[in-house]
Formats: sequence, C-alpha cells, structure tokens
Amino acid sequence: MSSKPRILFVAPVEPWCRENGSSLVISDLLEGLAGSDQAETLALFLRASPQDCTPRWPDDLDGLTLGARALPHWVSVGTALLRGTSPMRTRFANAHVARRILHVLQAREFWPDLVHMEHLPVFDIGRRVSNALECPLVYRAHNVESRLWERRLDVGGLGRRWFMSRLESFEVEAITSCAITLGISEVDLDWMRTKAPAARVDLLPGTLLFRRYEGFTTDVGVAESQICFVGGLEWPPNEKGLRWFIDHVVPRIAARCPQVTVAVLARGAEDRPWLAKNPHVRLVPPNTKAPHLFAQSRASVAPLLQGGGVRIKILESLAVGCPVVATHIGAEGLELSGVTHTDHPEEFADACAEHLVGLPDLDARRRFTAAARSSHDAQLWGERLIELWLDLVRQGST
Repeated sequence: MSSKPRILFVAPVEPWCRENGSSLVISDLLEGLAGSDQAETLALFLRASPQDCTPRWPDDLDGLTLGARALPHWVSVGTALLRGTSPMRTRFANAHVARRILHVLQAREFWPDLVHMEHLPVFDIGRRVSNALECPLVYRAHNVESRLWERRLDVGGLGRRWFMSRLESFEVEAITSCAITLGISEVDLDWMRTKAPAARVDLLPGTLLFRRYEGFTTDVGVAESQICFVGGLEWPPNEKGLRWFIDHVVPRIAARCPQVTVAVLARGAEDRPWLAKNPHVRLVPPNTKAPHLFAQSRASVAPLLQGGGVRIKILESLAVGCPVVATHIGAEGLELSGVTHTDHPEEFADACAEHLVGLPDLDARRRFTAAARSSHDAQLWGERLIELWLDLVRQGST
C-alpha cells in the first residue's frame, strides 16, 4: 500500500443540483473531502444531474459520470419477482454497470484500495467491484429502507409481506457482507445491530458545510409572523405531512396569532388548491434559496407522519439559526438544540405560536447554529470518514 490510499466513492446520481436531502448530504460531504492530502479520492456517479441543472464540481475533486441508466420500473419489478428478491436491488443492470466501472478504472489506471458506496440500490454494484479488486467495501445507508417502506405501505396482505421480507433480507445481507455499514442516526444503528448483530456498523450522520450558510444569518431580517415549510411534494410523505399541518395545526396557530403566514417552498405547491387557496399560506417562488427562507422565518416545520430520510432541511434551518418544530418521525435521530418534537396538533401549534411572540431571540438562534455545527459539519465528518477509510485499508494490508 502507498502512503496515500486510493478511494473509489460511488453514488447513484450527480448531487450538484442539491434538490433533495441525499444530494445535499453527498455534495457537501464530497466538498468536505475535496483537497484532503490523506487519500486520493475518485468520485464516480452512475447518472448525470437532471437536465435543468448545471453541474458545479468542487475544486480539487476528481470525478466522472458513467452515464448509466436505471432500468425501467416494470423491468426492475419483473426481474425482482423472477429472482425472488427486492426491487431495491434490481434498479440497475448490476453486472453490466460493474464491468463498465472496472473498464473506467483500468483506462484511468486508478486501482482503489477501498470502495465506498452510497445508497442501497447500488450496493450489489459496489460488491462486484470490490470483489474484483479484492478491497474492502464501505456501505453508507441513507435510510433503513425496511423501516421507511413499512411506514409508507398502508396496505396489508401477502404482497406487502413478500415485499417487506425481501427488502429486509437484502438490507441485512448488505449490512453483513461489507467491511462496515455507516448509518445516519443512532436510531438506524439500533435497527442494524438488532437485525445484524455480527456486522460492524458506525455513525456517519447527515452533514452540511456550515461555512456555506454563514452569510444567510446576517443579510436578511426575520419576518414578524412567518413560519415556513421546505420540501418537494412529489414525495408522498411530504405531501401527507404538510396536509396534516395545514388542516389540523395552522387553524390552531391562527387562533392565537391571526397574522401568521406559512411560507411554502415546495415543488408542486401551486397545483394543490388546499395550499394555493389557503389564506394563511404564501407560495414562495421556486427559485428562492431555502437558506434565505429559513433565515427570514421565525421557525420552520417538519411535519412528517411517515417515511424517513436524512432530514437535511432541519439541519439547513438550524444552520441559519431558525428553530424547528417537528413530529417525532420528522426529526427522528436528531436530538438538537432548537428542535421541538411533538405529534399532537395542539402542542405543535403551541410550539409554533411561541416562536411568533415577541422579538426573535438572536442569541438563541446563534446557539442553535453552533450546536448543529458541532455535530453535523461536513468538514469534521469528512476528516473522520477518511480516518475510517485509512484504518480499513491498513487492516486489509496486514
């Protein structure tokens, strides 16, 4: 092994659009890693960014996009049924994509000492590559997919049981067959330790480059009676949670604070009359930057009733000092100063209304940012990840 090990970092899609939580987490982590002199990292993305996005590669980051395509949904599901496995592992033609990656590595004469994979659907690709190269495989789970889908699937019967059993089996197989699995919260790690007690697991939470948000805390003022919601409504848990908030919580807030405004920055919001016609809702232009909206708001809300994820919008809110009111699922795994957890509509409304009374507490907002930064800064966790990589490579070379 050379003094500077080579790391292949693989993710499903270029994250530079920063359009969802996973993209934010991956892009900021890579930017935190860029420029490190401890390891030589090659970032490889299976698919390009959406067409309406202009990729912005971080300085000092070596990377490329493979141009692979996910299989059509019907092919993925049909293949899974024929093989008796989860559709989560048939999103891509895994063997074909793995061969393409190996050809790229050969052409670049880049022979990794370790392969790092983001997301469960690309796990089998990473395993094929790491087996061919005889090097350790690191898997980072952005969710415990079994728990996420169990919350989302409201139907019962044999079909649901089949789907859940195959998904959980695949997830446990992934956790147990790699050198280490990295989860985003202690809640997720507890599930992994229960289902795969022999596996090695560790924490790599959702992270942000907090330095990116410093300007947003000083160049705008906080609105007098505004709370906000940020999230795409094409994801059903976001829509269901926001609808619950609008129908059951906002009237209770308005009873105490009649001038309350809920600023909504969400793809698809204009197509939903229950949002667009609500007198307490203001639809924010889609080109608005989320940190600006958080910085202008007294509080943000994360009213998820199902699903899961990296919950990056909570961290973005805290990064500019904006406190958060969330359901327990909405902030699961995040025990941070500035976050209130409740599932009861009356308590949720009370917590929001408290943030609307009086002048903003700027000292408290600065404390919220400092606390979140100390435990979720991508620069810090990038350094820890490199240490973990180096430790695994050293173990493999002895």
